[in-house]
Amino acid sequence: MIGNVGAKIRNSADLGKILANSGWLFADKIVRMGMGLLVGAWVARYLGPEQFGLWSIAIALVSLVASISGLGLSELLVRDLVEASTTRPKLLGTAFLLKCGAGAAALIVAMLLAQHAKAASPLFLTIVLLTAISSFFQAFDVIELHFQSLLRSRFPVIARSFAFMAASSLKIVFILQTRPLIYFVWTAVIETLLGVGMLLFFYLRASQQIRQWSWDYALARKLLGNSWPLILSSLVIMVYMRIDQVMLGQMLGTKAVGEFSAAVRLSEFWYFIPVAITSSFFPSIVQLRTQNPRAYLQRLQSVLDLVTLAGLAIALLTTVAAPVIIRVLYGEQYHEAAQVLALHIWAGVFVFLGVAGSQWFIVENLQKFSFYRALSGAVINVLLNVVLIPRFGPAGSALATLVSQGVASYLANAVSRQTSPLFRMQTLALWNAITLRPILSLRGSQSHE
Repeated sequence: MIGNVGAKIRNSADLGKILANSGWLFADKIVRMGMGLLVGAWVARYLGPEQFGLWSIAIALVSLVASISGLGLSELLVRDLVEASTTRPKLLGTAFLLKCGAGAAALIVAMLLAQHAKAASPLFLTIVLLTAISSFFQAFDVIELHFQSLLRSRFPVIARSFAFMAASSLKIVFILQTRPLIYFVWTAVIETLLGVGMLLFFYLRASQQIRQWSWDYALARKLLGNSWPLILSSLVIMVYMRIDQVMLGQMLGTKAVGEFSAAVRLSEFWYFIPVAITSSFFPSIVQLRTQNPRAYLQRLQSVLDLVTLAGLAIALLTTVAAPVIIRVLYGEQYHEAAQVLALHIWAGVFVFLGVAGSQWFIVENLQKFSFYRALSGAVINVLLNVVLIPRFGPAGSALATLVSQGVASYLANAVSRQTSPLFRMQTLALWNAITLRPILSLRGSQSHE
């Protein structure tokens, strides 16, 4: 009896930490994404579809190779940091050096690809270089993962918010001063450097010493051995999330990319919701997997239900309001983006399902299936873009994204017996969201209280 009471107290304390951690992550994303949406729309309106499209192609191109620089280590590193406190310096040091090497390789590959792009010009190559330099500093994300594993996300939140506010302020100044495109590209570099500086400040202030980090060859092999499916899946995920912009640029030009990117930024604005929820619940899900398998499945189902309900609500409201949203934020020069937004927003439902479901793959050590399902989505997306872009333009690319996300994040899980449990949980989450079960359950519990 006493043990049960103690367990309840510990679970309540853990839940409090989780909710507080989620609160910091949500506050960060709401402030950054909200202001980023407004400032980003102002920048897009100022630059126009052509210039904004050129910048978007460069970002998409770098994103394709920058996914490699992360090495798929984020979730694995959080898991290992939660489970092994004594080897923390070795984990951080090894992951940091691995990410540095991968980031340098990604930068070189990005520049090689940029030289063969249809939009290739001295300006375009400079934009790609600056964007790739920013992505190189992803190696310092290991500090953020350190804080995340301890449920202390307020420190990276403050660091990111400070850097973001400074960069956003610079963008506003550059608009008022009618500066050219390259000035806005530089703000991304400045934001990255400020964010890294603040992360280092908080890490050192917490009496942590970077000089204690160390390299371990055996640990590096182990990390890469576990993460290679995630590396490949990250690459193919970026292929079917960003290849559409590259293909649009090659087939229709930068104006079409500008219109498509304007809509996609609004659609992807909401993707922070499943990331914030799942990253906060992930440490507790890892612990419950061994301590209480039934509670582990219940918590995972609750997360799936919650994010799916949010995804459906956002998609429905955005579809209805798409023309007004585009006209207010971007102006008439982006009017064709409304149709793109109304289609692309529904891909978010499957993104929400996929992000929440990815926790299951990590905990169950089934990372290889993440790659297979992502690869299926990438192949379908490329093939559909080839067929649909010439016929429907940017809207065809949005439809290709919707179908490929549905396959990769949901339907592909039904193919294998090992992943079918997740498919059933996701199906139940869709049904619960459609029938509003999470809301009804919450009302029922409040009435009972």
